[in-house]
Amino acid sequence: MNATPESLRPARPWYRQFWPWFLIALPASAVIGGLITIFVAVENRDGLVVDDYYKEGLAINVQLDRERRAAELGLAALVRHHPAQRQLEVFLEGAPAVLAELDRLELWLAHPTRANKDRHIQMARVAPGHYVSELRAMAPGRWHLILSSPEGDWRLTGRLDLTHGGQTRITPSD
Repeated sequence: MNATPESLRPARPWYRQFWPWFLIALPASAVIGGLITIFVAVENRDGLVVDDYYKEGLAINVQLDRERRAAELGLAALVRHHPAQRQLEVFLEGAPAVLAELDRLELWLAHPTRANKDRHIQMARVAPGHYVSELRAMAPGRWHLILSSPEGDWRLTGRLDLTHGGQTRITPSD
């Protein structure tokens, strides 16, 4: 019998023991989790918070005036998304004098929660009241639309679902 009693065996070094590594892993996992949390917070800033809410509140009156102006001009639009052609079309209806002088339109596609995904698109006229623009791939979902003249004297707002293409009709009352 070459068996030696437990007390006579040489002790294993600390780094070959289970408990030191278990005790080190607990605070190490908390540090790693904290670093991941900081990374996620910095990369995904909250775009919904406004620094100067008072000025934003005053700007609402200007926006409402622009929507009233669109109603006075009798403007309405049909917006169509063609994902296969990567194209966005706008059919604008309203006063013929207004439609004749608009060579282009400004269109904002605003993501509901992430401002860094918003897109500003300039629509070119291909026929009276018909505007087209190329649209690069975008995340599927419902997007807010803001359609206006280049001068910004009127605007139409609505929503467009980009899940499988789609279309929407926007009027000043939307």
